[in-house]
Amino acid sequence: MKFKRGLKNVFFGLINLVLTSAVAIIVPRLVIDNFGSEVNGLVSSITQIFAYFTLLEAGVGLASLQALYGPVGNNDQQSVNRILSATHQYYKRTAIHYLIAIVVFVVFYSITVKTEIDLVIVVSLILINGASGLVNLYFQGKYKILLEAEGKNYIITNLLTLTQLTLSIGRIIMLLSGFSILVVQSLLLITTFAQILFVRGYVKKNYSWLSLRAEPDYQSISQKSSVLVHQISGVIFNNTDILFLTIFTNLKVVSVYALYNMIFQIVKTGFNHISSGVIFAFGQLYHTDFNKFKRYFQVYEVYYIALVFSVGLSLTLLIRPFMSLYTKGITDIDYVDNIVILLFAAILLLLAARTPSRQIIDIAGHFSKTQNRAIFESMINITVTLMLVVPFGMYGVLLGTIFALLYRSTDMILYANRVVLERNSKKSFINWGVNILLFLLLYKLSYSYVVAIDDYISLLSHTIGFTVLSVFFFLCINSLTNISTSKLAVSEVFRILKGFKSS
Repeated sequence: MKFKRGLKNVFFGLINLVLTSAVAIIVPRLVIDNFGSEVNGLVSSITQIFAYFTLLEAGVGLASLQALYGPVGNNDQQSVNRILSATHQYYKRTAIHYLIAIVVFVVFYSITVKTEIDLVIVVSLILINGASGLVNLYFQGKYKILLEAEGKNYIITNLLTLTQLTLSIGRIIMLLSGFSILVVQSLLLITTFAQILFVRGYVKKNYSWLSLRAEPDYQSISQKSSVLVHQISGVIFNNTDILFLTIFTNLKVVSVYALYNMIFQIVKTGFNHISSGVIFAFGQLYHTDFNKFKRYFQVYEVYYIALVFSVGLSLTLLIRPFMSLYTKGITDIDYVDNIVILLFAAILLLLAARTPSRQIIDIAGHFSKTQNRAIFESMINITVTLMLVVPFGMYGVLLGTIFALLYRSTDMILYANRVVLERNSKKSFINWGVNILLFLLLYKLSYSYVVAIDDYISLLSHTIGFTVLSVFFFLCINSLTNISTSKLAVSEVFRILKGFKSS
């Protein structure tokens, strides 16, 4: 049951990524063509800054998820009701804070951001995005946490696939028809309300026992403040760059950053679908059989990191010819930059490949014990970025993120191994070293071959072929350097296949 749910989560997550990305990637180009790079930078800036607002509920959300693993694994409906009741009460309070934050954001952005775009348009775009986030938080946040703890991410994912496709196709049609940017962005509200209606209906039908009027178990999510510290650190890495670029440079630079970030974010989202699709099973296993958890998590860690580096290599090599084709004819700013590509690649690898270590810490609930480390990570990022953003612009903000990630990724590996798994961290660092060396070697050997691609058909064929070869090489090398782990992985694959044949 757990394996099938995990497989569904990963499969439908990747389907969502492919379909929605293929359509959504058209939108920025149309925005630039119709309104210019400055408007595209404005939309990207507002969208990314609103990601900070998720911090208002992030602590409660992740703390509730961690608290639900045990009760869900033991089918303890009463405890589930009490945890979600407490979560619901906190979300109601958070909605008020969110509304206040929207007003503050309108004032701050109007005063600080230098732009020739009409103020009415700027304020309206902020309010549209804010309203969408507010109703999403208040009406469906708690239900999504329950489905995630149950391992039913695929329910939300399939809904997102439908609504995001509808949103992107609607935007494309409107942009081609000459509608204003306000009308185009207003479609976000319609799709948000559609999601809410579906999620509430699904939960009401399939969880008739669920009651948000149960006695709230506030103690179960008492670590929400510590969780919030970790979430702040995560949001800083994903969104601080655009904030500083918006303040210290201009919206055209933001537009360049946003395009690269969009592509790398698509790949990162694919990794997230894989990791979040199976983590519920590990979360439940941690509380029922710790020794088995350690063995199987080792398999997951080795092959997940191999996948990150292999796909990351393909992206790093092929994003330059893609960006050349995608921005052909745009003259208000240059979008092709090899240094930016390498800096983004370093961030992707450091951020995605540390995911298993971060998940171990989350599963164990060591939020308060590691919050000071997360604070220090944020301080490094902000300090270095402020020092480098004026003299080096986009390079500076990316370097700020890289310096912070180098510290925190190393720290996560050490902590996860020594404290939670109670083992030496040497093996994890060796795995990282092997993958880094293989990445650099294959990058050097392949760069001159892919740089000459000059049409989309050739780019697509090269992407498929090179990604398959890259994944194959990384999986083989990681299997050879982790013999015992690869044997366990093979035996588990055969056990699963045997189970499918007998079912």
